[in-house]
Amino acid sequence: MNRKSVIFVSIIIAVLYLPLATWGVTKHKEMSHDKITYIEHSNSSWNKAGRIVGDLKNPPKNLTIEFYSVSRGKIIYNYKSPGQLYVYMSKFLPPGTYKVTFKAPEYMPYTVESVKVRAGADCFINIRFGRKVFVNR
Repeated sequence: MNRKSVIFVSIIIAVLYLPLATWGVTKHKEMSHDKITYIEHSNSSWNKAGRIVGDLKNPPKNLTIEFYSVSRGKIIYNYKSPGQLYVYMSKFLPPGTYKVTFKAPEYMPYTVESVKVRAGADCFINIRFGRKVFVNR
């Protein structure tokens, strides 16, 4: 085989191998959250419910937030943002333990477990959206 043939065969092998090397590879960004804090309210309209609220740092568009009641075993509230959102707020939720899941394109779903909703209080969960891309093989 002459030199040109060897180079040509090497290029063909590289072109064929490249799609196989990236097959099954997923790229995603990650999220994290700050310490959960509470603000109590004394208004009588808050006697039987609480909310989950927070800031979103570096948020993507098309965010979905799912509020799952552990005690009831079902999703109580599912919020889909119409665009880019920097602050979120659930509707009034019955007291109990919740799992809050944040989903967005290019990000792995992120769940905050064991969130306690208390009557008469806002539960703050601030979420940071990472910009670094991780690759899973």
